[in-house]
Amino acid sequence: MINFMVDNERNLYDGSPEDTGPRFVVDRRKNSEDEHDLWIGGDRETGLYVLLPRGVMREMATKPVNRVLTQLATLTQGTAISYMQQRHLSYHELALALAQARIKELDNEASSLAGEISKLRMDR
Repeated sequence: MINFMVDNERNLYDGSPEDTGPRFVVDRRKNSEDEHDLWIGGDRETGLYVLLPRGVMREMATKPVNRVLTQLATLTQGTAISYMQQRHLSYHELALALAQARIKELDNEASSLAGEISKLRMDR
């Protein structure tokens, strides 16, 4: 079994409302800036795992729901879509989860750049 423990810095989205249970989790892959792990319909132990290759999450985060589904169906040969249908998971919630993950990723990048700029200014 693969251990998917992740530090908070790599976690970009964890849609786990207490009353309904985990829905979607998005993490930045360890040692990769542009690949992501997605769990659908559960947490890192119970959800359907999907590897989002380089650049895919960034692209999906800006697409309309129907394009997100098309891309997800292609990546998983339809498995993820069937899984979501069987569990009555919202396609819109998935698209929102990906967009929120991208927003957090951009926030993290902005904070990192602000820190670097501040350090450069102090070194002068």
